[in-house]
Formats: sequence, C-alpha cells, structure tokens
Amino acid sequence: MAVEITSECHRRGTLGLIGEATGARLCTAEGEILYRERLFEPDGSICEKDMISQDSNTGLIVPNLDTANMLLSDGITNIPVPPMFFVHPQTARTMPIEGTISNFLKKFASL
Repeated sequence: MAVEITSECHRRGTLGLIGEATGARLCTAEGEILYRERLFEPDGSICEKDMISQDSNTGLIVPNLDTANMLLSDGITNIPVPPMFFVHPQTARTMPIEGTISNFLKKFASL
C-alpha cells in the first residue's frame, strides 16, 4: 500500500506528503515552471523582477501578478497565486505567509 500511495503522490505532484518539498511550484500564467535558477542569482538576489519582488515592509520575496501556482505535476493545473503568499528563497515554491512565517516567528520569539 505504501508503494502505491508514494507512486500516486509522485504522479500528482503532492510532494509534501512524501517529504520531498513543501509548497506549490511557481509558474507563469501560461504554465511554464519558474525554477530557482531562473528566479535568483547565485548570490540570492532576484534576477526575474517581472515575476517576483521583495516586499519592502517584510523583506519577503513575493510573487508578482503575472505568476501562478502549479498545483499538480500534470503541467496543466495552475491558478493565480493567492494574496498573502511568499516565495521560499531556497526552493522557489510558494507558501502561505500565515501559518508558515507566523509559526516561525513564534518559535524564534520563544528562544
């Protein structure tokens, strides 16, 4: 059963369930996946400023209006990135700020 579940998770792109990555893939509105190497320079600076930008208030990398989320690995299913999402600088995947950043800040504040 575990093999079947893992196989289906790979097929559907639900990689968070099998521990490979968390977050949705960032892509163009046409469905072209935006990999980290395209979005960021080796030093971590942004090179695709028409796709992502840095929020001046929070410092988070946020997707611009011309981007979408690739929800499944089918290469077809994409939706506009919802408000209050950020782009993780190491994985280039989109994640909600609430529940991700806020949980991190709570842990950091308790140290």
